[in-house]
Amino acid sequence: MAITGLEMKKALFSPVMIGLLLLCLAVNILTIMDQAYQRDDLKVANKIVQQYGVLVQEETLKELEQDVTDQLRLLGYSEIESLLEELAAGDGEQVSETDQQRRHETALLTNYIQAGRAMESDYLSISIAELRDEFLQSHQLPNWLADYMTDQFNRWQTRYTEIVETNEYKQWFFLGNYHMHSELFRTLIKTIALQGTLLVTLLTVLIANYEYDHKSQLVIYASKKGRHLLWNKLAASLLGSCLLMLILFGLSFQ
Repeated sequence: MAITGLEMKKALFSPVMIGLLLLCLAVNILTIMDQAYQRDDLKVANKIVQQYGVLVQEETLKELEQDVTDQLRLLGYSEIESLLEELAAGDGEQVSETDQQRRHETALLTNYIQAGRAMESDYLSISIAELRDEFLQSHQLPNWLADYMTDQFNRWQTRYTEIVETNEYKQWFFLGNYHMHSELFRTLIKTIALQGTLLVTLLTVLIANYEYDHKSQLVIYASKKGRHLLWNKLAASLLGSCLLMLILFGLSFQ
């Protein structure tokens, strides 16, 4: 076990390995920072829940509309359309960062009002039975698979009925496209997978060729222990690979 640890140590502490690992971590940090702006949009959704409650109600929407109207007046607008046109044209870049943030937040609140107004009609218009029939008609499935999908749709119907009866669908939710939860993690995982492949390959090469690179293979492999050294190198490569991936995932997703 001591030999395995030494084999792993001399590869992990190689300047090339350390440099490449730091470079990979820097790329991951830049990827995360590139999506950092989404946090402001998430704060708006959290603010609505804290101030107006979890459920979308008529009283809540009226109160939110009044607050948006008051905010528009403070920003110097008589209607939301003027603000949206200015934001679309990029004219808001001339104002301070604080005012720009207020304009952006006001526009987001308008989107939440529209979503709240349309939430009930959109959700109650869903028909699981129609979706099931359309799915089965558009896909030529064997009988066993058609029966399985029918059973799944029946389960979704049960869940849908439960959501309607408990008014669960009337809860506020984040209106963004969930870049932080989908695109970011999808991109980051793909990047880490590529980085892991490069790091594991480099680690394996460093461990396997260490004696040849340092011209000591004739001495090492001539000894009794040296003839079985490949098993230690295999164990060191596996353990080192797990450690590298742990470092990549741990520091990137913390």
